[in-house]
Amino acid sequence: QPLVSGAGEEQVAVWLWILWHAGFPAFILLALAAKAPAEGRPRPGVAARSPADLLPVAAGAALALAASGWLIAHPNLLPVVVDGNDYSSFSHSLVAGVIVAFNVFALAALIYATRLRESLYLWLAVALFAFALDIALSIGGASRYSAGWYVGHGLSLASAAALMSARSGEGLNELVQMIAARLALDTRRITIAFDSGKEFDRAQIARLYRVARVVSHVATNGRVLIEADVPRRYIARLTTPAEGADANE
Repeated sequence: QPLVSGAGEEQVAVWLWILWHAGFPAFILLALAAKAPAEGRPRPGVAARSPADLLPVAAGAALALAASGWLIAHPNLLPVVVDGNDYSSFSHSLVAGVIVAFNVFALAALIYATRLRESLYLWLAVALFAFALDIALSIGGASRYSAGWYVGHGLSLASAAALMSARSGEGLNELVQMIAARLALDTRRITIAFDSGKEFDRAQIARLYRVARVVSHVATNGRVLIEADVPRRYIARLTTPAEGADANE
């Protein structure tokens, strides 16, 4: 016997899809909220997580399960969003736009909160990006078995693969190299010496912190040695002596 039957049967799958595509970014935002308080705590070695840290995520999981159960148990109460294979009315609805915007917001929040400093966050960002494209293309397709519907489902699989990579950390170097090559953000690790007594050098240090990822900063008797991963397009400007340098970026 089917799990769902009745006049609203065909609506359940679509509403579960809506719940799923709103739930994933919601989980990301809940995880970021749970992570934020822990960031300020001292973490000698590997930090032990307090059960309270996981409370938002656990609450979100419970809410998702409860919502899924309600959708399955009450198919006849669900608004009609699909007619046969056609869901064009949903594609032009406010709900569709809100779901797309919510995924984009979650991606922006993830990038802002983590700066993608760890492989987990980088892969989560890739997964969210593929997920958002999946939604946009699926909604744009306006019907099942359209080109957008098929491509969207393919991106959904890509998103799942990215989540598996986030868990294992595999493939990170290849991904970083590809992104760096495409965006011309490839970097080189260099060590630069500065004289903290000179105004120009102090300005160069400030500029270095703005555009590069500083690995170490050692100051001794006014001499500053900074090791950093510097985008190649900035190397010449950051290593040019004061007399020939243009202080403006």
